[in-house]
Amino acid sequence: MKPLTYSNPAFNPALFAINPTEPSADAVPEGAFWSQRGRQQYESRPDRFRRGRLLEERAAREQVLEAFDAQYGDGPDGEVEDG
Repeated sequence: MKPLTYSNPAFNPALFAINPTEPSADAVPEGAFWSQRGRQQYESRPDRFRRGRLLEERAAREQVLEAFDAQYGDGPDGEVEDG
């Protein structure tokens, strides 16, 4: 479950890149993608980088993590406790 745990906070920088003072800004600007892989991801699916989509995805992952913790518990450093 660790990859999901680590991926959820990655939504925050993407959301931060959306200018909150510009009312019409509802997506990560194209110029925010500086790596080749990032540009490819953006060009292939720009809809994935809209504010609503990012918020939905972050919330969905959080629900999965909460369900996992409720079922299995959460030990030190995110490890599952025995027992």
